[in-house]
Parts: sequence; structure tokens; C-alpha cells
Amino acid sequence: MNHATLGTQAAAPTGDLLITGLTLITEPGTVLPDSGILVRGGQIAEIGPSAVVSGRHQNLTAVDARGYIGMPGLINAHTHVAMGFFRGLGHGQDEMIERFFFPAEKSLTPELLAPLSFSYIYAGLVAGVTCFSDHYYFSEGVAQAMERFGVRGVVGETVADLGGAFPGRASWDRWRRLIDAWPYSSRITPSVAPHAADTCSEALLTELATFARDRKLPLHMHLSQTRGEFQRVQQRAGCTPVEFAHRCGALTDLTLAVHLVTSTVNDHKILCGQGVTAGICPASQIIYEQLAPIADLMRAGVPIALATDAAASNDTADLLAEMRLMALLAQDRGVPEEHRSPEAILSMTTENPARAIGLASKIGSLAVGKAADIVFLARDLSTEPSPKLTTNVIYSHTSRNVRHVMVDGRFVLYNGKPTMVDADQLLAEYEAAVAAIHRRVDALATK
Repeated sequence: MNHATLGTQAAAPTGDLLITGLTLITEPGTVLPDSGILVRGGQIAEIGPSAVVSGRHQNLTAVDARGYIGMPGLINAHTHVAMGFFRGLGHGQDEMIERFFFPAEKSLTPELLAPLSFSYIYAGLVAGVTCFSDHYYFSEGVAQAMERFGVRGVVGETVADLGGAFPGRASWDRWRRLIDAWPYSSRITPSVAPHAADTCSEALLTELATFARDRKLPLHMHLSQTRGEFQRVQQRAGCTPVEFAHRCGALTDLTLAVHLVTSTVNDHKILCGQGVTAGICPASQIIYEQLAPIADLMRAGVPIALATDAAASNDTADLLAEMRLMALLAQDRGVPEEHRSPEAILSMTTENPARAIGLASKIGSLAVGKAADIVFLARDLSTEPSPKLTTNVIYSHTSRNVRHVMVDGRFVLYNGKPTMVDADQLLAEYEAAVAAIHRRVDALATK
């Protein structure tokens, strides 16, 4: 058997791979030392002790990954990857969404969306994100950008008829036609993405919810995200945003309800009863308004999926940093230990979002038959010792430790650099797109 050491070759290894010497976190709570993983046809074909797996596959070159932790690819449950052009401008903005985002976004055009997405996808990839659950306008461009990087994506077109940058049915009609003739690889799948309870009429949200249920697609929406939304829905519909979404049939076990900043105790009972996953973006929520009532949500049994939101309200796509922040906030807010353990926090970026976006059979853990979406973290002087490995990952590892990332059995990040794209070329395209949108929007150009 031939041997190679992970990270020492000039180019990333390709094809069927036998990777040995790993310390594997196959799922939250399961750590396997000195393990081998056989990747074949983009899937995990075998997991076991390095010596055993190597002995069964003498014909393959073994890639020695001693010194690395292998763990499931991270899932960023709620992103707007194309909003990089807002980076640094959302801080201190009152009613940022209605007064700042919507007017500026009216200047977006389809050809700008792919290059505008490059920065945030790159920022997520180098932090170990293998899958983005995205929600934005002209999402064909977002899907195209994800294809270029080789990452996984669940992509939804933002739809609203009572507000937003493009109110009306046109966005939904276009997106529905695209779903019927889906042109992207199996890594990119569609979702249904109503904007929010205050920007969607009851008729439209009911239609979207029915479509999502009939097609067994995830429904991804902002819900109870601001005090303003809560008040507008109360005035218009006489109920909370969560109650309104429930009335429209939008709450199921394939619903990702994002933010829930102003949700009530009764709302949490509804969410739990319907099997809804709460999308929580700690940094973004604190920067914009306030943290969601995470202790109440967790006590009610509502599963949490972590996310970074957007460069406009977070500035980074570092999901490892978000996990550490969530762990600290949960302890500060008095969340019971079983809901804020390192294993519980890790599940918020793996198993929980995988279920919410309908991909639990494919991603979210490392298991035979699942996609080989793997993050390789380098163990070094700054992180050792690690008597409790998952605790160590949450509190000691940062994006600096992410050395390699695999999606569908292919290295899309190798030695810290994307393998599918030229980062310098993408930077030039991204900067040109940012300049173009800034020229069109006075509010951005004068900041």
C-alpha cells in the first residue's frame, strides 16, 4: 500500500480516497480516535479503525491524516450570501431592513448576484461551511456562485407581496418555473422562501406553504424577527407572526423559522408542536436588535439551527465563531446544560439544520452511505491538550484551524485555499459588482 500525507501534496488528492489516522467526530457525542474513512463515488463507504480499514483496501493509496480532526461539514442555516455589498454599513441603522436594505436592493439586477455572492461563500468555506441555506433575490445567481465553489446549497428566492425590494408575484412565478425545470447539480436544491409574516399576505403565504408541502420542499422564512414586524402583524391580522404563519399552514417539520426575536411563550408551544426548527443568528440579532429568547425556545423543545445571516448584519460567515458565541450566550442566559452542552451546540450546525432543510439522509453526520462532506481541523500547539474533543472544537478551534474541506468526496478547500476557483479572479469580479451596485445606490456610495 502506498502512503501520502494530507496537505503535503501540491494538489488535492482526487478520486476514491482512503483517509487514515483521523480523530473523527462522526456525530455530536461520538468521537473515534485513529480512524479511517473510505470515500468512494462522493459518499462515505466505510468508517473504522485505521488499521482495519487500511487492511481491507490494500490497493488504494492511504492518505495519512494524523494530526487532524475530521467532522461533519457545517451547515449555515440562514444566509444572504449576496449581501456583501452592505458589509459594515448596517451597524447603528434604525429599521435597517425597511429603511436601508429594501430601497438599496431595488437596484439589484440578475447579472450582479453571482459575483456579489463570492465573498460570503468564500468566508464560509474557509470556516468549514459546506452547505448554505440561502434566501435572497435573483437566486439563480446565488446558485451559480455555489456551483463555482463546489459547495452545497439550499437556495430560495425571496418572495413578498406587501413589502420588500420587489413586491408582487413576479419573483414567485419565476422561481416556481425554475423549480419545475431545475438546471443545477444535485448539490444545489431549491427551497420556498417567503420573506416574512409582515411582508406576505395571507393568500400568498398560504399558497407558498401549500406548494412547499405538496413538493416536500423546505420552507425558509424570517419570522417574528423585529418589534416592527410583530406590531404590523398584530395590527393587520390580530395575532402574532408565528400564529399568522401557523394559520397559513407554513409551520411544518420542514420549516426553518429564522430569528424569532419577538416570539412569545405560546409561539414556542406552536413551533414545538409543529416540529419547526428555529434559525438563530446570535451575532446578527445582537447587532441589529436583540438576541432571540433562546432559553425559552430550548426549554419548549424547539430545535435550534445556527446561522450567521449576512455581511450586512454580522460581517462574517464564521460559523465556528458563532458556535462559541452561542455556547457562551446560552450559559449566560441560564439555558439548561443539556441544551447548551458542546454536543448540543455542534448539533445546531450539523444534525438540526440538516433535518430542517430536508437533507438529514445525506448530510449532518459522518455515516456510511452519506455524502462525504467533511471538515478537516488541524490540531496544533494552540489547541492541545483536548481531553474533551467536542468542547475543544467549540471553545479552542477557530477558522484558522480549518485546513481542508471536502464536499461530495471532492476537496473544495485544500491547505486553506479553494480548489475550484481562482480567488484572485473572483475578488476582481466581486469588487466590480460591488462598485456597480454602489454607483446605483446613493445611500451606499455616500457611506
